[in-house]
Amino acid sequence: MLLTSIMGNVNATDQVPDNQVWTPPTATFFYGQPKANISCKFLGTPYGVYWMKGSSPATADTLLSLTKGEVSGPKFDDGSLTITEDYSLVFNNVQAGDEGNYICRVSNHNGYLFDNNTDVMVLDPAQVSIFTEPSITGWAGHSVNLQCAFRGTPERVLWNRVQGEAESKSVETVLRYTSGGNEVLGDRRYSWSDNYGLIIRDLRVLDEGNFTCMVSKTGGTEIQNTTVLAVHARAEKPYIQIAQCKSQPEIATNGTTPEPCQYNVTEDKDSFELQCSVIRAKPRVDILWQEESQNLTASQIVTQRGDGAFDVTATISRRTNQSDQFHFRCIASGLAVNGTAERTVIVEIIKPVQGSLSGSLSGGYIFLILLLVVVISAFLIFVVCRGWKYHKTECPRVNYVSVESKQNADSGTRRGFKWIMTRDCVCWVFCCKKKEDRTHESVEIQSLNEEETELGNLREKLKSYRPGKDTGMAGVDIPDSSIHIGLFGAMGAGKSSFINSLHFALKDDYKNVAIEAGNAAGGGQTKFRETVQLTDHIHIVDNRGMKDFSSEQIEKHLMPQIRGERGLDPKEKVKKGTGKQIHCPVFVCNLSQPVGRASTLKFITEFSDKVKGHFGRNVMVAVTHKSKLDGSAEADGSLEEVVRLIIDDGGVPSNSIQTFENYTEDCHAHDAMKSIEYLKFLCTCLEIGEINIKAKKKEKKNF
Repeated sequence: MLLTSIMGNVNATDQVPDNQVWTPPTATFFYGQPKANISCKFLGTPYGVYWMKGSSPATADTLLSLTKGEVSGPKFDDGSLTITEDYSLVFNNVQAGDEGNYICRVSNHNGYLFDNNTDVMVLDPAQVSIFTEPSITGWAGHSVNLQCAFRGTPERVLWNRVQGEAESKSVETVLRYTSGGNEVLGDRRYSWSDNYGLIIRDLRVLDEGNFTCMVSKTGGTEIQNTTVLAVHARAEKPYIQIAQCKSQPEIATNGTTPEPCQYNVTEDKDSFELQCSVIRAKPRVDILWQEESQNLTASQIVTQRGDGAFDVTATISRRTNQSDQFHFRCIASGLAVNGTAERTVIVEIIKPVQGSLSGSLSGGYIFLILLLVVVISAFLIFVVCRGWKYHKTECPRVNYVSVESKQNADSGTRRGFKWIMTRDCVCWVFCCKKKEDRTHESVEIQSLNEEETELGNLREKLKSYRPGKDTGMAGVDIPDSSIHIGLFGAMGAGKSSFINSLHFALKDDYKNVAIEAGNAAGGGQTKFRETVQLTDHIHIVDNRGMKDFSSEQIEKHLMPQIRGERGLDPKEKVKKGTGKQIHCPVFVCNLSQPVGRASTLKFITEFSDKVKGHFGRNVMVAVTHKSKLDGSAEADGSLEEVVRLIIDDGGVPSNSIQTFENYTEDCHAHDAMKSIEYLKFLCTCLEIGEINIKAKKKEKKNF
C-alpha cells in the first residue's frame, strides 16, 4: 500500500479516492448516546491506524491505536472508546467532553499519512431532539453526506425531498428505513450513510432543494428537521471560451495564464466582434472585457440551461480602421471558475489575399462546377428510372415486407423512398439482376418478429405479476405480497450491473437503479442492504459484496439475511422474521479468471448446501462476464467448462445455472434474445420463490 500525504479538505464522499484517507468532515452526537462512530477509510492494508484528538497531528494526543491486530491506548483502557475491524472510532456513552477535532492517522512502510480532521459536536438532548445541518453546499459530480442525528433506536426513518413554493410544492420520499431493512425509493444515486444520514452521489444542479429527515420512535413520537442543499458546478474547461479562437486550443504558458490567441481580420471589413463565454457555470460568473487594462462596455447575455447551470456570453465590437493591432483580455470571475480565469486575444488587421490567377481561372471553375452538376443529375435520373422499372416489373405487391419497411412504416406507404435502398433493387439497377428467392430473408424477419413478440409477452406477464395461484408462476396458493430475490456474491462479480440489466430487460429503459461500489470502495461505504423494486410485487435485494469466500460468512451473515434476521445493517440482528426475508437466493459470480476460481466453487458448494437445508432447493447461480468465456481465445476455460465446474465441483444442478453478459451504461443496445434470457431467469426465480414460501409455511404448520 502506497500512501501520500494529503492536506486540506477532502470532499465528503462514500468512495475513497486513490491514495487518500477519508473521514467525514463533521459528525454530530447527543450527550448520553450509547454508541456513536466516525469512519476512517483508505485503500490497502495498513501497518497501524491511530486515532488522535487535537488541532493538528503534531500536537494532538493519541487516544488509541490498532497495530498488528491489537488495540491499545488510554481511552481503550478506560472503556470510553474502541476501534472496529474496519478502523472506525466508536464512542461508548457520549459525553460533553467528546467534542473536538479527531484525526485518523494511518501508517505503512513509507511512514505516516494523516487526513483532515473530523469536527465532532455534542448536543444536549434536552434542548435538541434531532439535528441536521441547516444548509450545505455540494459540487456537481461529487458526493454529499446529509447528517441526521438523534437519540435512540427509530421505528422508521424517512428522507423526503421538498421542491417548489408553498402553493405548488412537491414532496418525494427518497429513502425509507424500517426494521425490515431500507428501501431506496428515489434516484439510485441516493443511499444511506452511517447513523441514518443521506448520501447523494454524482451531484447535479437539479438536486438542489430541501431535504427533511423524519424520525418515528416507539410510542408514536415523531421528530424532523431540514437541510437546504445548494449545488455548485464548475464551468466547462477551458473556462474561457472565445468563439474566434476555436482553432487555437488553450495552452498554459506559466501554469495559470494561457497563451494569447491570434485573430486576423482583413482590412476590407468595416468591423469585427469578439465573443467570450463561460459554459455550464453555477453560480453564474461575471465576465469583463479589457483593452490595454481599460474596462470595456460589453453586451452580456445570461442563459440558464435545462440542467440548472448558466451560460454567460459577453460580446464586444470594434471598427477595423481604428488600429492595425488590438490587445484584448477577457476575465471571468466567480466560484465556478475557481476564482478568476482569463485569456488574451491579439487582433491583427491584415490586407486581403490577392489571387493573381483568380480572374483567369474563374471561368474554368464555373465550367467545371456546371459539368459536375450535369453529370450528377444524369446519374440520379438513370438510377430513379431504373429503380422505378425494377419496382414495376420485379416487385409486385405481395405479403412480403422488407426489413427496411418494417423499420420505416408500411412498405406500401414508403415506395418512393425505402424500396430503392434494398439490396435486390441496387443489384438489379446496376447489373440487370433478376430478383432472387427471398425465402431465407423472410425466415430471418419471421424469427425477429417472434423474438420481439416473446419479449413483449414476458414483459406484460411480469409487469402484471402478483404472487399466488391466479397470476403467479408456480400456481401455489399464497397471499398477495412481494417476492424477494436476494443477490449474494463477491465485490466486482457484477451484482449491480445484473440488477440494472434486469431492469432494462423488463422496462426497456436503462437506468443505474443499482450503482457498483467498485473494488476501490472495498464494499464498506454503503453498509446497508438495498431493495430495488422492479414492480410492486418483485423486489431485488442487493446485499453488500463479500470481501472474501470464508465459510464463516455463510452462517454469520448470509443465512441470517435469508431468514429475515437482519435489518438495515446486515450485521444488525432483529427479531426473527421481521427483517427482509429472501425467497429466491441467487449467487452471482465472475469465473472469467482462474485466480480464486477454486475458492469460489468451494464457497458455492457450501452456500448451496445451506440454502438446500433451509428451503429444500439449491441456490440459483448467475455467471456474469459471459463474453470473456464464450469463444474467446484469451478465456481461461470455455463457457461449457465453467458451467461443468459449477455442476461437478460446486454441486449445483444445470437447471439452476445461467450465464449472462450484463448490459452496461456504455453498452445497452436493444437485444431481444438477451433480454428474454434475463426475464426467463426472473420468471424462474419467482416460481422458486413461491415454492419456497409455500414450503416454509407448510414446515411451520407441521411444526
